[in-house]
Amino acid sequence: MSTPAIPQGLEEFRSVFAEHTRQCGCTLSSAKLQAILAGDVSGTIVHPSFTYIAQLLGCLLWQVQRHIFVFPHTEFEQLNLLWAALEDADPVTEIQIRYLLAIYFLLKKQMEDGEEQLSTAVRVALRHRLAFPVGPDDFDPLSLQEPTPAQVELISTLSHLMYLDRCSALVFRVPERLDHTYDEGFKTIAILYPYIAKTNVVYLRARSLLLLIATRAAVREWHELAAGAHGGVFAPGRPAWFERYWALLEEVSAHAAAVETEALKATFYGDRAHGVALKFSLVVALASKAELHWLVHRDHPESMQRALDVVMEVVGITRGFKDNDFILLDPLLGVCWSMIAKIVVHVAHRPSLAAGMSWNAALTTIDASAKKLGYEMPFMEEPLKVISDVLRIVEVADASRQPQ
Repeated sequence: MSTPAIPQGLEEFRSVFAEHTRQCGCTLSSAKLQAILAGDVSGTIVHPSFTYIAQLLGCLLWQVQRHIFVFPHTEFEQLNLLWAALEDADPVTEIQIRYLLAIYFLLKKQMEDGEEQLSTAVRVALRHRLAFPVGPDDFDPLSLQEPTPAQVELISTLSHLMYLDRCSALVFRVPERLDHTYDEGFKTIAILYPYIAKTNVVYLRARSLLLLIATRAAVREWHELAAGAHGGVFAPGRPAWFERYWALLEEVSAHAAAVETEALKATFYGDRAHGVALKFSLVVALASKAELHWLVHRDHPESMQRALDVVMEVVGITRGFKDNDFILLDPLLGVCWSMIAKIVVHVAHRPSLAAGMSWNAALTTIDASAKKLGYEMPFMEEPLKVISDVLRIVEVADASRQPQ
């Protein structure tokens, strides 16, 4: 293996950051990105803190990607410059810098520092009463609104802040900090700015997560009804639940289709980082879709088959992730893979369903990917245990079907 060339300046670090801005939750105008790439700290086009965070986070990502850590002084220097510059940042800029710092500290395994940055970002949003942009009083839903670059940046910033807040609650089991007025504002974007809602990866990722949370709530309601009712799928309380179920399944399916189209476009045009971020969002959406189909598998063979088809879609996407992709993926992926693994374990014990499918091989793909993500990210212990336990069960089931 050849030794990577060591950058002599900061340009390469800024380029690494620019490549991953959307993955990190930022949708910046082309003018701001060009200013960052040029190393501009004048504050004329972009706040200096963006250039410093680009150099800091880009430096760390460059090292993590190559598994060589030779720039501690550069990181120290850029972090000090960043702290000084951040003092006069506007609220939208500060929120983005804070959650970019949270990513930096997460990759450094400095969890308390990362948590403090995320908490500060939330406090800034609440203190300044930032909200998703709303339409005029005479808004015509048939006329397409064209958001300004500042509105796009605000939508992206609040979408990612919501994503991080809800994701922390789900994965780390901490209380949500943002109230549900943000959820309502988030939903209005699809009406006011449909193009952003269908194409902006930061918005799409947040929507994938919110639909996953809604799916888990539907699952809990289903099990509560099952525990306290008699009469199968048409027991009292089920009709109202099914009305919500079909609406949610339709919403999840439409969302997954939209994300898949965007992912195909990104990969077709060679934008790998963007494609990886979209594939991550797609896995989250497909985990919801598989779970919803699987919920009624005992009463509806077609739903069961759709669940298994979606499981294989997730396996196919997972197989396509490269080693360096895991750096900026997310512990949420472990939750989604665990959901998929729990479906597979049921199938493995039913020869009629397992026929012609190597569920062991499928699960091995997920297990290997989960271990790679666990190497890069903390808080993967529980998903890794679930997946490895399921893999052992499936291996036994596969072995029992082999001809003696």
